[in-house]
Amino acid sequence: MASAKYPLDPLLDVRGRGVDTAKAELGESVKARGRAEHDRERAEERRREAEARAQQRRDAERAELERGALRAVDLARGDAWEVAASAEAQELEGEVARAADVVARARAQEAEALAALAQRKAEHAVVERDKEKFRARAKKAVEQKEDEAGDEAFASKWVRRDD
Repeated sequence: MASAKYPLDPLLDVRGRGVDTAKAELGESVKARGRAEHDRERAEERRREAEARAQQRRDAERAELERGALRAVDLARGDAWEVAASAEAQELEGEVARAADVVARARAQEAEALAALAQRKAEHAVVERDKEKFRARAKKAVEQKEDEAGDEAFASKWVRRDD
């Protein structure tokens, strides 16, 4: 006897494709978060490098000032440079902050994608479990019919016939 076809196979296929789609979306989210973290790290590195350059310049200027090698015009230029360096530092700080915001959004999207994958896997698993139960019921029904047929065949051999 052929086994009964599971009526929810199309739903199982749809949910399986949903799991595959969710996996792909999670993969893209992970990549996007990785890129965002890399960009943030680069922004922080640029900020640190600018701070180091500025500190080197301040240290050199201080050494020149202590030696008495600077004139009033040099001091004025130093002040103007300090204003520019401060503006650059603020710009780089803003860049780091924006990059950190992008990382936070990417992490949130990754968490959402992970939750969506978990949800789709759970939905798929529900139908998978139901299919297994369906197969078990069908197998039990077949075995029961075979047992009944065997009982009838056995009983028919021992039935008395009055000739």
